[in-house]
Amino acid sequence: MDSRPTKRYSSPLRRTQVELTHQTIMEAMAVVVVEGGDGDTVKRVARQANVSERTIYRHFTSKQSLWDAFLLWVSERVGLSTYPASCEEMVEIVPQVFAAFDENADLLRACLAEQAWSDVWLAGRSGWRESILRCLEASFDGLDEQTKDHAAALVHLIFNGINWKTMRDQWGLDGPTAGRITQWSLAVLFKDLKTRGRVELSPGDLPLFQ
Repeated sequence: MDSRPTKRYSSPLRRTQVELTHQTIMEAMAVVVVEGGDGDTVKRVARQANVSERTIYRHFTSKQSLWDAFLLWVSERVGLSTYPASCEEMVEIVPQVFAAFDENADLLRACLAEQAWSDVWLAGRSGWRESILRCLEASFDGLDEQTKDHAAALVHLIFNGINWKTMRDQWGLDGPTAGRITQWSLAVLFKDLKTRGRVELSPGDLPLFQ
């Protein structure tokens, strides 16, 4: 009897097939989300991808995990797969991100309108919040916790897809213009942090009212 341990063999071809199926499902999910409408998401994605529902559940254990994977896929597609390491780098990447928002406008609009997207975003995008805090810590010495939290909240408000959508829909601005405005807003905030070392919350202390 052969007692040698069985070697596990991972076929490169199989890995490629799995990756291709995963990509097909994500692309089908994008079509379903953009089309909108009612109906079971998994069923609609399966039809669009020309695969069985069982195949989808082999790749994603639940509808929630499908949405989680889709969120990550969309984020990578619009340029948010990696986070900046400093506030300077954050300002620099704004045009790239907003240009990607424009290139994927229909998809991003549809995602922002989905309740499931909102739920996943709140639950699964803590990495962006943590990245903002790390950028502030790396770029500014001696910020107290309250100032850091207030500044991070403002960065989060300024630099996101909802801001892009608001400037496009309410003000008729294209992605590059919205990106430059966002850069300007971030630069003003970071300059104030550098010169004053805090975010003033009393109107009487703000430069505008002096």
